[in-house]
Amino acid sequence: MTDHQLLQSLIAEGHLTESEGEVVARDAATLRKSIEQIVTERRIVPDASLAKVKAKLVGIPYKAFKAEEIADDVL
Repeated sequence: MTDHQLLQSLIAEGHLTESEGEVVARDAATLRKSIEQIVTERRIVPDASLAKVKAKLVGIPYKAFKAEEIADDVL
């Protein structure tokens, strides 16, 4: 997954507008950070939404769960 793919997916799925995407891309290049770092540091997209987009890009399922749902013996 490239930065470009992540950015395009975030825009395509409505998490960012085109103009927001341009700002994120420009800032990532200027600061020499990844798109994911910029989005995460600035909390532009909720973590769960970012995880879903990334999972879809790499072809793995995404499953959200609560810590309370995990049995103590599993931990």
